[in-house]
Amino acid sequence: MRHSVKVVGRRTAAALAVTAFVAGSWLGTAGPAGAVGPADWPAFLGGPAHTSHTADPVITPANAPTLAQKWHFNIPYVSSPVVADGSVFIGSFAGWFYKINAVKGLLQKKIFLGFQPKRTCAAFGFASTATVARDPKNGKDMVYVAAPDGYLHAFDAVTMQQRWRSAIAIPSTKVNDYLQWSSPTVAHGRIYVGISSNCDTPLVRGGVAEFDQATGHKLNTFYAVPTGHVGGSVWSSVAVDGSGNVYATTGNGADNATQVYHTVAILKLSPALKLLASFQVPKAKIVGDGDFGGSPTLFTATINGKTVPMVGACNKNGIYYGLGPGPVPGGRGVRRPPPVHGRPGDDHRQQDLPGLGRAAQPGYRSDRMAHRAAERGPDEPDHQRQRGHRRRHLRQHQAAEPNVPS
Repeated sequence: MRHSVKVVGRRTAAALAVTAFVAGSWLGTAGPAGAVGPADWPAFLGGPAHTSHTADPVITPANAPTLAQKWHFNIPYVSSPVVADGSVFIGSFAGWFYKINAVKGLLQKKIFLGFQPKRTCAAFGFASTATVARDPKNGKDMVYVAAPDGYLHAFDAVTMQQRWRSAIAIPSTKVNDYLQWSSPTVAHGRIYVGISSNCDTPLVRGGVAEFDQATGHKLNTFYAVPTGHVGGSVWSSVAVDGSGNVYATTGNGADNATQVYHTVAILKLSPALKLLASFQVPKAKIVGDGDFGGSPTLFTATINGKTVPMVGACNKNGIYYGLGPGPVPGGRGVRRPPPVHGRPGDDHRQQDLPGLGRAAQPGYRSDRMAHRAAERGPDEPDHQRQRGHRRRHLRQHQAAEPNVPS
């Protein structure tokens, strides 16, 4: 990301609205406290695997035309609402975090959790999405929030009392260095969240942080580049598989970097954030500001009659990369990146990597996006104008929520 706010491809500021059936009401009654159920949407993209799929059969293509707006809650936002325990939870562009009754649209709680004023990047509040999950020790549903103040917060989902908070990356008071774009992913008693720059002005040392779900204690941190280097921001939100392995996508490195390290890559990490495997976008396919802004998704594919576990993510070059274990016919070899510490004797040849393997071909590719990516240079003016328009749009909507504490 270069010299502009990271909003391209994200939702613009808007008013929150909920639809329901004109006849009948799937939001007719709030669920019992502390009971995240199959009809809830408790996390970004639905959950740790990022499937964006729900087993709830209430809304179908057949009855979708009968939906109508039930209530309207006017706040500016770019993050996504989550629904659990009969409430909607969402952070606003102005830095307030809201709990809203899902049935009636009434405010239940409002907490200010930070706002980053314009310094070297555009002003910004919430960009990340909250996660509601059950505490593995006390059995209560908790709301986990990666906030603009640089902290990971844990609130009781019923009372909204804070149980703990832990630092992810605290923003500077002089420049806009860090901003919490990444949403917390909760799985196996752990919380994983990305570390990223605000708008690359300046770049920061990006990576992934791991926290204990019950206590908030920071357990481990993985960095995409070694100490003394910058880049590799994890703008996206990590995915976690059934074994606890973590999948992350990373951003660009510094313009003057002599090694790419783990930038512009899809990474597979152990539950303790040790690197297990990596795929990097081929140099010829890297475009200007060509980082991974999209979050990884876990899915299965049928290849040669066999069901294969896959991970995939879309890069800004317009190509969706699907990766699976072992060689795939017609696939491109996965290259292990240079080690962060540059140990002598490390082998950097093309090879299959356990658990990630080779890139599946051809994968999904949007011809329109790929065509634009091929034409666009690192500082293409139209691209910058689009970002400027999006920033102006956000500033206009910010006026709808003027009460930002000074």
